Amino acid sequence: MQSDIFTLLGMLLTLVAILVLAYISTRYVAKFKLGKLMRTKGGGGHMQVLDQLAIGQDARLLLVTVGDRFLLLGHSASGISLLAELTAQEAERWLLELAQQTQATKDAPSFRDSLLEVLKQRKQ
Repeated sequence: MQSDIFTLLGMLLTLVAILVLAYISTRYVAKFKLGKLMRTKGGGGHMQVLDQLAIGQDARLLLVTVGDRFLLLGHSASGISLLAELTAQEAERWLLELAQQTQATKDAPSFRDSLLEVLKQRKQ
């Protein structure tokens, strides 16, 4: 009887230890490993994904800068294809629009601020 209780406690402690180690390892992978993989800027800083658009389940368009060149790439399960190379003027218009969109999202109130404002209105 007593050995059964100790066996059960041992199994529970083992289960808790496994769950804690799994949690710690997934946090580590998410924080350090996947963060490095998901960055769009290359290691040397000469390549960068400026924008991307999913056009299907396995297909997307990518606007990539490589040095001074701006490339429109198609990515699908069958591979990556160069669709077009943008001129400096086309790329400049695209970058200006992206900068305006980024500024607009920075100027927008945060969710926290919006929620606090709604709560204040409900109190009144």
